[in-house]
Amino acid sequence: KEIYSMDYIPDYKLMVSGGNDGTVKIWDTENGEMVQSIEANGENFRAICYMPNTGKLATGLKSGEIFIFKIGKISSSLLYSIKFSEMSGILCLRYIASEDLLVSGEIDGKISFWSVGDTEATCIKAY
Repeated sequence: KEIYSMDYIPDYKLMVSGGNDGTVKIWDTENGEMVQSIEANGENFRAICYMPNTGKLATGLKSGEIFIFKIGKISSSLLYSIKFSEMSGILCLRYIASEDLLVSGEIDGKISFWSVGDTEATCIKAY
């Protein structure tokens, strides 16, 4: 299966990958074993971004949704999803730690800035 994006979680020494099989896979970098697999209703994961010091992982889907997960070494859980009404497919995600903002790059050329909380995210601005 194709992998479109991956990121490293130094807190737990885990690698996270996502691609066209509709799953995010979490790998233990010390032994190479897959320790978790997270599904998203068959949607392709196009972007993955770990947010250091928050314990959160953002994943961008082809459909335009962004899923926010709480990540742990043994288990992870979906906190919520973001579906901005004008959002197109997500191609990339980046976390700006100094501003505590998640930035999404979208298929239609837009860039959106998100304030990501524990229960919801707010779009601060979009270009």
